Amino acid sequence: MTGAEVLTGSAAGVKYYPDTIAAPISAWGHSSVGLIRISGKDTIKILEKIFKPADRKKIKRIPSHTITYGHIHDGGEVIDEVLVFLMKSPRSYTREDVAEISSHGGPVVIKKIYQLILKHGVRSAKPGEFTKRAFLNGRIDLVQAEAVAGIINARGEKAAKISASQMGGKLSEKINKLRSLLISSAAELNAAIDFPEDDITVSLPKIKKNIAHAGSESQKLLSGYDSGKLASEGVKIVIAGKPNVGKSSLINALSSSERAIVTSIPGTTRDIIRESIEIGGIPAELYDTAGIRKKPNGVIEKMGMDKTMDAVADANIIIFVFDASKKTDEKDRNIARLLEPFRRKIIMAGNKTDLGKKQPEKKTGFGLVYISCLTGYGINGLKKRLAGHLVSGSFISDDDTLVTSARQAECLKNCLLNIKEAEKILTKRPAESVWLVEKALGELDKITGREFREEMINEIFSKFCIGK
Repeated sequence: MTGAEVLTGSAAGVKYYPDTIAAPISAWGHSSVGLIRISGKDTIKILEKIFKPADRKKIKRIPSHTITYGHIHDGGEVIDEVLVFLMKSPRSYTREDVAEISSHGGPVVIKKIYQLILKHGVRSAKPGEFTKRAFLNGRIDLVQAEAVAGIINARGEKAAKISASQMGGKLSEKINKLRSLLISSAAELNAAIDFPEDDITVSLPKIKKNIAHAGSESQKLLSGYDSGKLASEGVKIVIAGKPNVGKSSLINALSSSERAIVTSIPGTTRDIIRESIEIGGIPAELYDTAGIRKKPNGVIEKMGMDKTMDAVADANIIIFVFDASKKTDEKDRNIARLLEPFRRKIIMAGNKTDLGKKQPEKKTGFGLVYISCLTGYGINGLKKRLAGHLVSGSFISDDDTLVTSARQAECLKNCLLNIKEAEKILTKRPAESVWLVEKALGELDKITGREFREEMINEIFSKFCIGK
């Protein structure tokens, strides 16, 4: 951005040209419908130049939030038959005049309409610029803006649900309640410091209690980040066991694909194979690993086992597969001992029940389910067990007002540090304590966008797709 740019909108500190922008908001390619969005002060002027309503109504007289049928034309040439959805300021996504042109979905037609719009002095929108204007014009805060990208990029139902909750303002509401608590505490402390001779009654124990409450609320929000991150980015599920127990068959059964090579030869898998699936609305990466042996056969197999144990240590859930058609043996028990440190993450899966089922010689203490990768028996039950394990194992919270952004989590962490320090020195150094509370407030304001740096805003919105 250049020094010539001027500030508009309600978000002080960010500068952008108050010009008119446009972008296709449907994916390029052949489809039944194509959409192009225009936003800015010249939106209606542009429509007057390129759009002829079938009822010959003046564009200025078209009521807001109505759809008008007509044709896009370039001089005397009709380009396409379209529908135009007009949303007048401030009742639009950007709080500017907005028009969405719905045309036929051929890429040639969309390109021709888009180039015609640009020819009349409209600028191509940058990634995320429509949402950026919605933020700058005060329609949404920064949490809600980031949630827009979150819902577009959601890899699972849970992540989409969390983003929808954030977009609706539920997380912002929690942050604003926390902010109000800190503001009232800072105000009371300032009153006691600035007017010590006046008849102002200030209860330091009460202020300290309020600051402690603010700390606990900050901690609650921050502690939800790990859960929110897993819901957004996905969990890691590692399939482990000795060679030829059906690990590769299980990854195929869970993913409903033939991703992994299956043979009757023990030790076929030498490297990690990964497959993406969804478990209970949560994205998951399945890792099919090399069979675990006490004594690997050769250097290559040892390297495969080393990778397996690294994957096991990094996993959120481990599926320990064994051959249920045979009695457990010393090899199974050796693997159980290796996996013992990861007990809370383990589900045991007894495979090959189509060949018969023999109970393990003794209880292992791990969750247990019986399956047959060949017939599909028990696979749905295993999926339900995995989904339940994610929640009962405290991996994924059932709360939908979770923090999912690393940026938000970092601000909350800094907020909490300042609150704890303010609480610690409140009675001895109240003036310094106020300063720390105000620093904590500043961190909260970075989350919602009350306080921000221009480069931070540009970085956030640069990750959005064009047209949003």
